Amino acid sequence: MKLDRLLVPVDFSENSTPAIEAALALAQPAGGSITLIHVLEPIIIPYGESLPIEPPADVVRREGAEAEMERLRARYAQEGKLETLVLSGSAWDTICETASHNHTDLIVLTSHGRTGLSRLLLGSTAERIVRHARCPVLVLKSFKESTAA
Repeated sequence: MKLDRLLVPVDFSENSTPAIEAALALAQPAGGSITLIHVLEPIIIPYGESLPIEPPADVVRREGAEAEMERLRARYAQEGKLETLVLSGSAWDTICETASHNHTDLIVLTSHGRTGLSRLLLGSTAERIVRHARCPVLVLKSFKESTAA
């Protein structure tokens, strides 16, 4: 299996670190490249709530995500070829589409390991990626509690 292009979804929690480090370890021997991707999911505003006047929430979220990606790029850039993407949409669908469009050889991600009611209510992004990706997916189990939403 060639590992020229790896895609690593990140949520900026500590749970993303093992996936980034595993992808780097897999890509380095072959001189492969890694793309870190963060997906901004739509904000649902309850009916009757007023919209924020300044600045729009999506602008603030995107700027924050791009700043976090820059921090990750600075931290890991010396390790190998590293690109970053901040996109909007449904996380699992956007990740799968990006992987297909970029001819990704492997998606490396960390599962939060939610079970029971929280998994039923929140769904499993990792599970959906595994089911719908057109390339292999390596899922690493997280042993830390997620603090990111």
